[in-house]
Amino acid sequence: MKTVINLFVKGIFIGIGKVIPGVSGSVIAIMLGIYEKGVCALNHFFESPKKNLKFLFPTGLGILVSMIFGSKIILYILNKNYFLVMSLFCGLIFQTILDFKKQIVIGKKDFIKIIIISLTIFLVGTLNINNIYIYNFTLYDKIFLLFVGFVEAATMIIPGISGTAIMMILGVYNIILETFSNLYSINYISYNLSILLPFFIGFILGFLIITRYVEMMIKRNKNKSYIYILGFIIGSFMVLLFKTFNYFDINLFIISVVVFIVGFIISFLFSNS
Repeated sequence: MKTVINLFVKGIFIGIGKVIPGVSGSVIAIMLGIYEKGVCALNHFFESPKKNLKFLFPTGLGILVSMIFGSKIILYILNKNYFLVMSLFCGLIFQTILDFKKQIVIGKKDFIKIIIISLTIFLVGTLNINNIYIYNFTLYDKIFLLFVGFVEAATMIIPGISGTAIMMILGVYNIILETFSNLYSINYISYNLSILLPFFIGFILGFLIITRYVEMMIKRNKNKSYIYILGFIIGSFMVLLFKTFNYFDINLFIISVVVFIVGFIISFLFSNS
């Protein structure tokens, strides 16, 4: 029972990471020490369904609950004090970088790869794009949402790439977030299904393809794969710092440092649990 609750709570944290712009759910999964196990469980689900379900169900439920019921709360907290919330996540991810780096042997050429990946993620994550996609219920919209679902699965699996940042670039962030926020509302059933059905089909296809690819890469050369992942995580951290200091408040600086340390400690405790 303790393990189930632990996985459910970790799922909630991953779900929160999916909602907040600039935060990667897969980075949170690495922070919590369940990333590689999750990829393996998804890829080999039918080889040991009972065992994998014990891991995937509470984790997935936590993610779903967090995204559906927590999205409005998280957005409310972000609107109230963005600076402190982002300081917490900066602390979470900074500890993840230090912990993850211990698992890798980094050569001179690897530093160049890490820098290039980090800067690429930073540039994509800080693009000031405010596209708003107009959903018109056409076949094109359905195909586009299927593509969005595929991309969302990729960003969820590949660490360091923020799904919310990509959705903002595609102009569908508000549509998807609003849909999840009103998922339990009877008045929006028809509208929600028209969006979520193609989105989830694309998401499932993306999950099946990308998880297999990621696991194959890790098995072939774990150190090389982890070097790429480290680059993604550092890039994600740089994006977070950039977004956080856009809302810098000198009056809250000392509190933000304390919150950063709290995030660092939480990440340390979870990664070792």
